[in-house]
Amino acid sequence: MNRTIDPEIHGADLRLSCLADFFELEAVKYGNSGTQAEIADYIGDWDWETLLEPRYEGGGLSFARHADAQESSRERAAAVLQLIDQRRLLLRDAYPFDFGSGRRIELRREAHIYLWYLFVSLAHGLHIPDVPTPSEEFERVVASCLTNAGLPAITVGTSAGIGNFEAKVAAIAGRFPGLVTTLDQAVVARSQNDGGIDTFGMFLCGQDNRHAQWAFVGQATVGKSESWSKKIHEPKPPFWRDVFGQRIIPIPFFATPHHIPDDYLRSLDYHERCLLDRIRLTTWTKELPGSFEDYSNAIAQIVLE
Repeated sequence: MNRTIDPEIHGADLRLSCLADFFELEAVKYGNSGTQAEIADYIGDWDWETLLEPRYEGGGLSFARHADAQESSRERAAAVLQLIDQRRLLLRDAYPFDFGSGRRIELRREAHIYLWYLFVSLAHGLHIPDVPTPSEEFERVVASCLTNAGLPAITVGTSAGIGNFEAKVAAIAGRFPGLVTTLDQAVVARSQNDGGIDTFGMFLCGQDNRHAQWAFVGQATVGKSESWSKKIHEPKPPFWRDVFGQRIIPIPFFATPHHIPDDYLRSLDYHERCLLDRIRLTTWTKELPGSFEDYSNAIAQIVLE
């Protein structure tokens, strides 16, 4: 199964992060990636210096364009490895890679939970066949992550197979008894399809089911960054507050299995959504998803070109 290294498979805003994923994949398959100098040469050979330029400035972020292409390719390689280093520093033992000589990325430990997220990102972007559907697997794991973080959650997206919007409201009410006195009191829009969420979670206060409790309504996507401006606004807090008779205060969130670089993360601030990327989700995931072996076996068949 041949695949080409393509920095575009996660979207234009995630090109550097995507390349970091590919070099991690090299380390998974061969024990290590190329050196920093070899990565710079690879970027130069494909003329990716301009393609990989930062897309955001300001807020303490700076960027200088170099006239010399070789200098630019070296800078882009350093930026890719800086993302690797951020993953390493934030995740510590939960991150499977470390740096070797020449700043090669080396596989050092069995941190399978991180690898599961890496494989899901790549399986979707590379259209790997005959594996569990990445989008559905990701939805399930996001709900599990919230639960592990102390926010009991339920999946109500495509992977849940619940059906229409009324059935989803019923599933939420069944998972969190007392959210509404009876299901008949929930405000259900007859024209509504899914309510714009894949996951619903609660910050529970024991047996206290009084008004004004936090709920978490989220959209989980494996899609490219180009789809995010729409997806990120699909969970609508006022709508969900009305659904449950204004008993809850919904907090919207957006989850992705990709690693969001700092510049893009800051640019997303104005959406006013909690953002959960691979690093944050890896931290919260306590059990290795059952689909790990399926993805791992499929990844092993990839020949990078």
